[in-house]
Amino acid sequence: MCPVIAAYQSGLLRDVASPQLTTIISIFAYVFFINTAFGVFLSLCNRFIFTFHPNLKPYLHNKYTFAGIVILHFVMYSVVSVILSYTMNDADGMRALSLSESGNALRPFFNESSLIQVSEFGGWTRCAIKVFFSVICIFNSILIGCVTLFIYNVCVYKQTSKTVSQNSFSLIISSLVQSLLCVVLLFIPAGALTFCWGFEVQNSANVMNALFLLANAHGTIDMVCLLLFVKPYRLYCYKLLAKEMKNLKHAVDGDADHAARIGIHADEVDVDKTLLPDAPAGRRTSVLGVEVIDR
Repeated sequence: MCPVIAAYQSGLLRDVASPQLTTIISIFAYVFFINTAFGVFLSLCNRFIFTFHPNLKPYLHNKYTFAGIVILHFVMYSVVSVILSYTMNDADGMRALSLSESGNALRPFFNESSLIQVSEFGGWTRCAIKVFFSVICIFNSILIGCVTLFIYNVCVYKQTSKTVSQNSFSLIISSLVQSLLCVVLLFIPAGALTFCWGFEVQNSANVMNALFLLANAHGTIDMVCLLLFVKPYRLYCYKLLAKEMKNLKHAVDGDADHAARIGIHADEVDVDKTLLPDAPAGRRTSVLGVEVIDR
């Protein structure tokens, strides 16, 4: 609901969620978003270093780097949790906060039971969001730079390195797909939201909602694209599909053989007259494709 730092539930919880529940869900949603975005970022950076600069692995794979990554995550978790939890209030309190800080801007949404608004705290909230926007821009630039160098090194070393030569196309495709999805479905929506909230961009709510629909689909799209475009994964899926088709064909053939055997011995089947009361005596009668003898 840009530029006001507010939101409300949609879907199944729209009519039943309270502001407190919406706040808690929002905290977990932002934490999961941070984990996903930086997980993809670290994965790509690690792949680049492991493939082309193994001499740098000691700088990445050590307790100090790990501790820094953990601390960075917890700092971001803490900032999000503190800002949102300090504004946790009931419906009446949320409406009073909205009227005092944003006037009548949110009055049309007062009928939403899950409406929440984050307090400005005298401008400190906007400053924190601007810092988040700067961090997103920095990591986005590093990610794009790593992918560019990764592709360049693949093109350079594929002539001299047997491993890179055999897997160059797969490496390029997997890096491009994963980085493109990360930038388009995660960093762009997050950057746009923090920019609009931090700098109070007017009339941006609809655009933000559309962008975060893409962000919600990141997990599914990322999984499907990796299975399709990365050769080892694609071949493995083909093998699984071929195996399932083969098992299905054997099952169908087995059913056909069983039906044929039933047909061969149909003349030996005796059926009680009460089952076929209208069948003339002494004639063969077909029941579901099987001939039976009526006494």
